[in-house]
This record gives sequence, structure tokens and C-alpha cells, in this order.
Amino acid sequence: MYMSQTEVSNKQYMNFLKSLSKEDSLKNLPKSKMWKSKTGETNPMEEYYFRHPAYQNYPVVNITHEQAIAYCEKYTELLNRTYPNQKVLVRLPTEKEWEEAAKAGNHFAIYPWGTETMRVKSGKRKGQLLANFVRGRGRFVGTSGEWNKNIEITAPVTAYWPNDFGLYNMSGNVSEMIAEK
Repeated sequence: MYMSQTEVSNKQYMNFLKSLSKEDSLKNLPKSKMWKSKTGETNPMEEYYFRHPAYQNYPVVNITHEQAIAYCEKYTELLNRTYPNQKVLVRLPTEKEWEEAAKAGNHFAIYPWGTETMRVKSGKRKGQLLANFVRGRGRFVGTSGEWNKNIEITAPVTAYWPNDFGLYNMSGNVSEMIAEK
């Protein structure tokens, strides 16, 4: 089994949409209305997050399980056409496969980076967090390790340290999708 090193980026997903018919492309667009605030106010991310070039290396969000499967099917088709002597199946990992990949083979790991702490223990980056995540009610934490009111969205797909398998953001950033609904 192989796993992508990063979450699917907006750029990768945009390329997927471009490879589809117009009808299928519209059917598989991320649901940007999900960015709307609970008060009904328009959020700039609704318009810009998926389409703006500044966010092309950020993970695609607001897609359904069915859209993720459609992406995998199209990627399978592309790889099998590119490498006709090999048969490849791209799919979402099972929950067990994802956990194994996240722990990078360390069955005792609490976090994907294999330590019991969420901060860098030593060196130049001592004290910095190893992932971005929401901590508490709307309080985001970023690379500086401080409460950061400026982090209100995801981070780029390679923004934090990879685990021992070389996989990025196996904790934090966005919720991962698995084969089971």
C-alpha cells in the first residue's frame, strides 16, 4: 500500500475538475457555501479559498465522500493510462490503514510524530507546535505555538513536519476522509 504524502491540494482537485465534463465538474465542485458564518455573513473564504492562486497548495475542503471517491476513481484512471504495465487502484484508506499510516508504524504513538508532546522538544524551534488545530472555542494554534487569532483557515499541505513515513499533516489541519462513511 502507498499513501499520498500530503492531503489533496486545491490545485490537484482543480486539475481533477478540469479533466471532467462540464456537468461532472459542476457536480464535484467543493461546497464553498460551507464557509458561511452561522450568522449568515459572507466570508471571503467562500469566494477565494478554492479558486485563488494563493491557496493552491492548501488542502481541498468541503467536498463530500462521493466527491472524494470520484477523485480517486479519476486518479486511478490517469495512473493506469500513464503506466499501462502496472495496475493501480487509488482509494480512500480504511480507518485502520489511516491510523497505521498516521502512527508511522509506531503502535505506541499518541501523535503522528511519535512523541507524547505536541511541541518541538529542542533546537531552534523548541516549543513550537507540530500541527495546527483548533484548541477550545475558536482559538487556533499555529507554528509559533502561541494562540493565534490570525489562523482561521487551514495551513498549506506541507506546512508542518512529516511523520516517520514522510506523510504530512496526519494530525491537525483538516479532517481526513476514510473509506468508511
